[in-house]
This record gives sequence, C-alpha cells and structure tokens, in this order.
Amino acid sequence: MQKKFLKGLILMIVFAIYISLVNGGIQSIYLISTMIVFILVLTTIEVEKRSNFNLCINSMPIKKSDYITAKYISALIYIISANMMFFILFKGLDIILKNEMFFLDIYSIILVISVQTLYMSIIIPIFIFLNRKYYRFANMLIIGGTTFIVGILSEENISIDLLNNTRSIVFLCISSAVFILSWLITNLIYEKRDVK
Repeated sequence: MQKKFLKGLILMIVFAIYISLVNGGIQSIYLISTMIVFILVLTTIEVEKRSNFNLCINSMPIKKSDYITAKYISALIYIISANMMFFILFKGLDIILKNEMFFLDIYSIILVISVQTLYMSIIIPIFIFLNRKYYRFANMLIIGGTTFIVGILSEENISIDLLNNTRSIVFLCISSAVFILSWLITNLIYEKRDVK
C-alpha cells in the first residue's frame, strides 16, 4: 500500500510540475501543495475504509464527534504544513537565486489555501459517508470540475481579479465558514448514523 502510494504520489507530482510549467509558469508549481494536501487526506481515509476502521470505532471508548473532529483537524494540519513547506521553499529560492519568478504574492497563497479548505469541506463528508466505489467517482468529478473552472477563469483572466487583496480575504473567510459548517453538519449526521 505504501509503495503504491509513493509511486502514485511521485508520478502525480512530476505530471503536475510538467503541466504547471507548460500552462502557468514556475509560480503555478505552488499548486502542487494543493495536490499533496488532497493525497494526504484521501490516503488516510482510503486506509481506514480498507481496514474497516469504522468497526473499530464502535469498540473504542471514543466519541463519534471526536473521530470527525480529528478528520477535520488533520486536514487543517495538512493544509498548513504543505503551504508552509512550499512557501519556505519558494522564499528560499527567491533569496538564493534573487529571481522574481520565485516570488509569491501572499494573496495568491491565501487563494490556494481557500480552495484547499473548500475542497476539504466537500470531500471529507463524501468520503466518510460513501462507499469506496462511489467516493472515487465523486472525487474525480470534483477535481475535474474544479480544474475545468480554474482553466476557464485563467483563460478569461478572471483569476487575476480574485487575487485582489480584499477578495482573497473574503474568499478565505467564506471557505473557513463553509469548512466549519461542514464539520458541524458531518458531526450531526455521523452521531445519528449507525457505523457500518
């Protein structure tokens, strides 16, 4: 499982770097942090689904709400650590090479974090409640739809407007509110649901 995961991760990163360089230049490599966050969250849920971890939850003295809260906190930790790692990498390259192509605008980072947070708000409940066959399809739909929308926005230069500092902050606030709402609703549903 781990070897398969590492091979898949390396292939996806190489492919993403190639696509990013062809379409958006060196700065769009920063979007790989988003891919890493997605893979980390999906892998933890995948391992749980394969090992029937939900059956273990019933026999352990843990509240169901603690399990859900742990999922959302781990997603936040992945988001923060991946973005910090890439920010430090780009900042270091900017200082060492003194090249503007490694400069990252803080508002573009906020936008990336907002997209990651929104994605997690949607995908965590889907993965927790759906069967493994269906959540892979749901994930492909969400990622495909997001990629399609981002492609249209960048072609129309609408994504440049989103990088406006006020809009980036508003988008972060909205995605944070959706994340909290998703956590609360998932908690409520999971509490009332029989674990299968």
